[in-house]
Amino acid sequence: MKRGTFVFFLVILLSSIVSPVLGSVGVGVGTGKISLDQALRPGISYNLPPITVYNTGDKASSYYVSIEFSTREGKLESSREWYVFTPEEFYLEPGGSQVVEVKLKIPMRGAKPGDYFAFLTAQPKDSLEEGSASVGVAAAVKLYFTVVSANIFQATFYVLSDLFLRYKPWSIIIPLVILLFIIWKLLKKRFKIQVIKQ
Repeated sequence: MKRGTFVFFLVILLSSIVSPVLGSVGVGVGTGKISLDQALRPGISYNLPPITVYNTGDKASSYYVSIEFSTREGKLESSREWYVFTPEEFYLEPGGSQVVEVKLKIPMRGAKPGDYFAFLTAQPKDSLEEGSASVGVAAAVKLYFTVVSANIFQATFYVLSDLFLRYKPWSIIIPLVILLFIIWKLLKKRFKIQVIKQ
């Protein structure tokens, strides 16, 4: 087990033991697991189900969301640059909650085909302090997804088809207007069109 993964699980274990005693800073998430049934294609952005972060403590705090990885699942690791959280940082009063939108963009290059796993983590910026020691508190959502194989031509096609569907009907209207303008220019050049005034 990697040292970072061990520390991450140790922090979660300690937070579950220490936070009931100290009770000042807390965090929870409304979803335990996100498993995408559809295989993801390189070059396309996907909107994942949003996650709700809760302040379960009795102290107001700033929170942030991030990505953590674990090799225990035996899956591939994605890159932190693949993820966009909106908002990434926010402030919560005790008992408050915040819905965080999650976007996952699979790059055109560098995404190995296969099964991936990651933790979407929520953490307060403050830590629990007991004497000279401080313990971080975190809550995590398990994310599972699969990336399909694609060469550069397939990935380019995926990107163009994604843009076409995302910006519909403008992706149809704008090319149609451009095509009509070109046809009009060609016809005007070939046939002299004159308007006769009477």
